Amino acid sequence: MTYGALLAVGAIALAAITTPTFGNGVPTLVDTCGVESSSAGETILVTADIIDTYDENSPILNCISITHDDVTLDCQGYRLTQVGVGRARAVWAEGDRVTVQNCEVRDWLNGVVYWETGDGVILNNKLVANRWGIGLILSDGAWVEGNKVDATENGGVQIFQSSSSWIYDNTVHGSGFAGILLNDPWSGGGSDGNFVIDNQVNLNGLHGILLADDSGSNTVFGNTANLNEGIGIAVRG
Repeated sequence: MTYGALLAVGAIALAAITTPTFGNGVPTLVDTCGVESSSAGETILVTADIIDTYDENSPILNCISITHDDVTLDCQGYRLTQVGVGRARAVWAEGDRVTVQNCEVRDWLNGVVYWETGDGVILNNKLVANRWGIGLILSDGAWVEGNKVDATENGGVQIFQSSSSWIYDNTVHGSGFAGILLNDPWSGGGSDGNFVIDNQVNLNGLHGILLADDSGSNTVFGNTANLNEGIGIAVRG
């Protein structure tokens, strides 16, 4: 299959996944941390900038948790900002077909994390000065497009033991480790069958794009990887 055909297939899949749904017809409005999805098909709208001054005695680890299928979180351009050492993650998702879009995420330990999800979408977000940026962990079939990830202490976009995902048209600059990392830190089985296409991955502290731990059968095409401390596109192990 040609690159153009692959891109067309991905675009059709994205259009199908991101059609807004409102569950019972009424979106959930959010202006504070400590929120968890309540039902499948829910739409969560952030309505103001959120500044989280976390109480270290609180058992809540995430600013916004999505634990149901077919949920859309739309920050509508508002910021989720962490002040000081606090919650582990700005956005945590573990449902299938979850969409997170239009969020600005600053100063968190982890920005947006998908855990054991299927067919998720991470679209048009901005992540700045987090320890880790976007993470797909044990999550297959995701579409990650149009995100800007800047000044991440470790990796910008991490694909951990995940397959069949599209990492398309993202900008990842100034990460302390690799800009885009595909690996398997647990079993060494790698992340296979992913598409890393048309990303801008520059000025990162290690490599621009790193495929490690026997990550195989991935398509890496049309990326710009300049002025990284290591190699632009590297394969290791």
